[in-house]
Amino acid sequence: MTFNLRFITGLICGLMVLKAPCLPAAEPNALEYQFTPKPLDYPVKNPLTGWRGKRQIFEKSEAIDGGYETLKKWYLGWNELEDSEGDTIEKTARFFDDLWKDLPARNEKAIPRIVIVDARGSYVPKNLPPFPSIKENWRESAWYTNPVVQPRIERLIRRVGQLWDHDPRVAYGEMGIQGKYAEQWGLCKMPDFARWLSREFTNAFPNKKVLFRYIGTPA
Repeated sequence: MTFNLRFITGLICGLMVLKAPCLPAAEPNALEYQFTPKPLDYPVKNPLTGWRGKRQIFEKSEAIDGGYETLKKWYLGWNELEDSEGDTIEKTARFFDDLWKDLPARNEKAIPRIVIVDARGSYVPKNLPPFPSIKENWRESAWYTNPVVQPRIERLIRRVGQLWDHDPRVAYGEMGIQGKYAEQWGLCKMPDFARWLSREFTNAFPNKKVLFRYIGTPA
Protein backbone atom coordinates (compact mmCIF):
# COMPACT_ATOMS: atom_id res chain seq x y z
CA MET A 1 0.00 0.00 0.00
CA THR A 2 1.34 3.44 -0.89
CA PHE A 3 0.66 6.71 0.89
CA ASN A 4 0.84 10.26 -0.33
CA LEU A 5 3.60 12.09 1.57
CA ARG A 6 1.60 15.31 1.57
CA PHE A 7 -1.36 13.45 3.08
CA ILE A 8 0.82 11.87 5.81
CA THR A 9 2.41 15.22 6.65
CA GLY A 10 -1.00 16.85 6.87
CA LEU A 11 -2.28 14.00 9.08
CA ILE A 12 0.67 14.35 11.46
CA CYS A 13 0.14 18.11 11.68
CA GLY A 14 -3.53 17.55 12.33
CA LEU A 15 -2.79 15.09 15.13
CA MET A 16 -0.35 17.58 16.63
CA VAL A 17 -3.06 20.22 16.69
CA LEU A 18 -5.50 17.81 18.33
CA LYS A 19 -2.88 16.87 20.90
CA ALA A 20 -1.97 20.47 21.70
CA PRO A 21 -4.21 20.88 24.80
CA CYS A 22 -2.34 18.01 26.49
CA LEU A 23 1.11 19.58 26.00
CA PRO A 24 2.91 21.19 28.96
CA ALA A 25 2.02 24.82 29.60
CA ALA A 26 4.28 27.47 28.11
CA GLU A 27 6.90 29.19 30.24
CA PRO A 28 5.58 32.25 32.11
CA ASN A 29 7.78 34.67 30.15
CA ALA A 30 7.21 33.05 26.72
CA LEU A 31 5.92 35.28 23.94
CA GLU A 32 2.42 34.56 22.73
CA TYR A 33 0.99 35.52 19.35
CA GLN A 34 -2.63 35.58 18.34
CA PHE A 35 -3.60 35.67 14.67
CA THR A 36 -7.05 36.75 13.54
CA PRO A 37 -7.70 36.21 9.79
CA LYS A 38 -9.24 39.19 8.07
CA PRO A 39 -12.81 38.33 6.97
CA LEU A 40 -13.71 38.56 3.30
CA ASP A 41 -16.81 40.44 2.23
CA TYR A 42 -16.87 38.76 -1.18
CA PRO A 43 -16.92 35.13 -2.43
CA VAL A 44 -13.64 33.37 -3.13
CA LYS A 45 -12.97 32.87 -6.84
CA ASN A 46 -13.39 29.23 -7.72
CA PRO A 47 -12.98 28.43 -11.44
CA LEU A 48 -14.52 25.23 -12.86
CA THR A 49 -15.84 24.09 -9.47
CA GLY A 50 -19.37 25.34 -9.60
CA TRP A 51 -18.61 29.01 -10.14
CA ARG A 52 -18.60 29.30 -13.92
CA GLY A 53 -21.00 31.95 -15.09
CA LYS A 54 -22.40 32.50 -18.56
CA ARG A 55 -23.36 35.31 -20.90
CA GLN A 56 -26.52 34.96 -22.97
CA ILE A 57 -26.76 36.17 -26.55
CA PHE A 58 -27.04 39.97 -26.89
CA GLU A 59 -26.41 40.44 -23.16
CA LYS A 60 -24.06 43.23 -22.16
CA SER A 61 -20.88 42.22 -20.34
CA GLU A 62 -21.46 44.50 -17.33
CA ALA A 63 -24.79 42.76 -16.70
CA ILE A 64 -23.13 39.41 -15.99
CA ASP A 65 -20.31 40.31 -13.61
CA GLY A 66 -21.06 38.12 -10.62
CA GLY A 67 -17.79 39.10 -8.99
CA TYR A 68 -16.70 35.57 -8.20
CA GLU A 69 -15.94 33.81 -11.49
CA THR A 70 -12.59 33.63 -13.22
CA LEU A 71 -14.09 31.72 -16.15
CA LYS A 72 -17.31 32.51 -17.95
CA LYS A 73 -19.03 30.87 -20.91
CA TRP A 74 -20.00 33.36 -23.59
CA TYR A 75 -22.85 32.39 -25.91
CA LEU A 76 -22.44 34.45 -29.08
CA GLY A 77 -25.09 34.75 -31.79
CA TRP A 78 -23.56 34.58 -35.26
CA ASN A 79 -25.26 37.82 -36.29
CA GLU A 80 -23.71 39.60 -33.32
CA LEU A 81 -20.28 39.01 -34.83
CA GLU A 82 -21.28 39.78 -38.41
CA ASP A 83 -24.67 40.45 -39.94
CA SER A 84 -23.84 40.62 -43.63
CA GLU A 85 -21.32 39.28 -46.09
CA GLY A 86 -19.69 42.70 -46.31
CA ASP A 87 -18.87 42.86 -42.59
CA THR A 88 -15.11 42.80 -42.03
CA ILE A 89 -12.97 40.95 -39.52
CA GLU A 90 -12.07 44.35 -38.07
CA LYS A 91 -15.74 44.89 -37.19
CA THR A 92 -15.81 41.52 -35.42
CA ALA A 93 -12.57 42.38 -33.59
CA ARG A 94 -14.12 45.64 -32.35
CA PHE A 95 -17.15 43.70 -31.13
CA PHE A 96 -14.96 41.48 -28.95
CA ASP A 97 -12.80 44.36 -27.75
CA ASP A 98 -15.92 46.15 -26.54
CA LEU A 99 -17.52 43.01 -25.09
CA TRP A 100 -14.41 41.80 -23.25
CA LYS A 101 -12.79 45.11 -22.35
CA ASP A 102 -13.32 44.57 -18.60
CA LEU A 103 -12.11 40.96 -18.42
CA PRO A 104 -8.41 41.66 -17.65
CA ALA A 105 -9.31 43.99 -14.76
CA ARG A 106 -11.65 41.33 -13.36
CA ASN A 107 -9.03 38.60 -13.86
CA GLU A 108 -11.51 36.65 -15.99
CA LYS A 109 -11.20 34.62 -19.16
CA ALA A 110 -13.89 33.82 -21.71
CA ILE A 111 -15.03 30.45 -23.09
CA PRO A 112 -16.79 31.51 -26.31
CA ARG A 113 -19.28 29.45 -28.31
CA ILE A 114 -20.97 30.62 -31.50
CA VAL A 115 -24.69 29.81 -31.65
CA ILE A 116 -26.82 29.78 -34.78
CA VAL A 117 -30.13 28.63 -33.30
CA ASP A 118 -31.66 28.24 -29.85
CA ALA A 119 -35.14 28.07 -28.32
CA ARG A 120 -35.68 31.79 -28.91
CA GLY A 121 -34.92 31.74 -32.63
CA SER A 122 -32.02 31.86 -35.06
CA TYR A 123 -29.03 34.18 -35.35
CA VAL A 124 -28.35 33.83 -39.06
CA PRO A 125 -26.86 36.87 -40.84
CA LYS A 126 -29.32 38.73 -43.04
CA ASN A 127 -28.12 37.69 -46.48
CA LEU A 128 -28.11 33.93 -45.86
CA PRO A 129 -31.01 31.47 -46.33
CA PRO A 130 -33.22 31.44 -43.23
CA PHE A 131 -32.79 28.59 -40.82
CA PRO A 132 -35.48 25.85 -40.98
CA SER A 133 -38.00 25.34 -38.20
CA ILE A 134 -36.19 25.20 -34.88
CA LYS A 135 -38.81 22.75 -33.58
CA GLU A 136 -38.40 20.09 -36.24
CA ASN A 137 -35.30 20.39 -38.35
CA TRP A 138 -32.35 21.53 -36.26
CA ARG A 139 -30.67 18.14 -35.72
CA GLU A 140 -29.82 16.87 -39.20
CA SER A 141 -30.61 19.90 -41.29
CA ALA A 142 -29.01 20.15 -44.70
CA TRP A 143 -28.93 23.88 -44.08
CA TYR A 144 -25.38 23.66 -42.72
CA THR A 145 -24.08 22.17 -45.97
CA ASN A 146 -25.99 24.54 -48.21
CA PRO A 147 -23.48 25.72 -50.89
CA VAL A 148 -24.11 29.32 -49.85
CA VAL A 149 -24.04 28.74 -46.08
CA GLN A 150 -21.08 26.39 -45.65
CA PRO A 151 -18.47 28.77 -47.16
CA ARG A 152 -19.69 31.49 -44.79
CA ILE A 153 -19.35 29.13 -41.83
CA GLU A 154 -15.83 28.39 -43.02
CA ARG A 155 -15.02 32.11 -43.17
CA LEU A 156 -16.51 32.60 -39.70
CA ILE A 157 -14.37 29.83 -38.19
CA ARG A 158 -11.18 31.17 -39.79
CA ARG A 159 -11.90 34.68 -38.58
CA VAL A 160 -12.53 33.73 -34.98
CA GLY A 161 -9.42 31.56 -35.16
CA GLN A 162 -7.40 34.64 -36.11
CA LEU A 163 -8.99 36.63 -33.30
CA TRP A 164 -9.06 34.06 -30.47
CA ASP A 165 -6.06 31.82 -31.00
CA HIS A 166 -3.62 34.31 -29.43
CA ASP A 167 -6.10 36.33 -27.37
CA PRO A 168 -5.18 36.07 -23.66
CA ARG A 169 -8.78 36.91 -22.76
CA VAL A 170 -9.89 33.53 -24.20
CA ALA A 171 -9.30 30.48 -22.00
CA TYR A 172 -10.32 28.01 -24.71
CA GLY A 173 -12.95 27.80 -27.42
CA GLU A 174 -16.00 25.62 -27.87
CA MET A 175 -16.66 24.26 -31.33
CA GLY A 176 -20.40 24.84 -31.24
CA ILE A 177 -21.98 25.95 -34.56
CA GLN A 178 -24.28 22.95 -35.12
CA GLY A 179 -27.46 22.10 -33.23
CA LYS A 180 -29.75 23.89 -30.82
CA TYR A 181 -27.68 26.16 -28.56
CA ALA A 182 -24.73 24.90 -30.68
CA GLU A 183 -24.61 21.82 -28.47
CA GLN A 184 -23.98 19.59 -31.50
CA TRP A 185 -26.97 17.33 -30.87
CA GLY A 186 -27.28 15.07 -33.88
CA LEU A 187 -23.84 15.94 -35.27
CA CYS A 188 -22.93 12.24 -35.09
CA LYS A 189 -25.61 11.68 -37.76
CA MET A 190 -23.82 14.14 -40.04
CA PRO A 191 -20.39 12.42 -40.25
CA ASP A 192 -19.10 14.28 -43.31
CA PHE A 193 -20.04 17.66 -41.88
CA ALA A 194 -18.65 16.66 -38.46
CA ARG A 195 -15.27 15.79 -39.98
CA TRP A 196 -15.28 19.00 -41.99
CA LEU A 197 -16.15 21.08 -38.91
CA SER A 198 -13.43 19.40 -36.86
CA ARG A 199 -10.86 19.96 -39.58
CA GLU A 200 -11.75 23.64 -39.94
CA PHE A 201 -11.42 24.30 -36.20
CA THR A 202 -8.18 22.33 -36.01
CA ASN A 203 -6.69 24.44 -38.79
CA ALA A 204 -8.02 27.70 -37.34
CA PHE A 205 -6.71 27.03 -33.83
CA PRO A 206 -3.13 25.68 -33.94
CA ASN A 207 -2.47 26.92 -30.39
CA LYS A 208 -5.68 27.36 -28.43
CA LYS A 209 -7.62 24.34 -27.14
CA VAL A 210 -11.11 23.82 -28.58
CA LEU A 211 -13.82 21.68 -26.97
CA PHE A 212 -15.37 19.05 -29.22
CA ARG A 213 -18.57 18.32 -27.34
CA TYR A 214 -19.29 14.59 -27.71
CA ILE A 215 -16.94 11.63 -27.65
CA GLY A 216 -17.65 9.31 -30.57
CA THR A 217 -18.63 12.05 -33.00
CA PRO A 218 -16.68 11.59 -36.25
CA ALA A 219 -13.70 13.92 -36.25
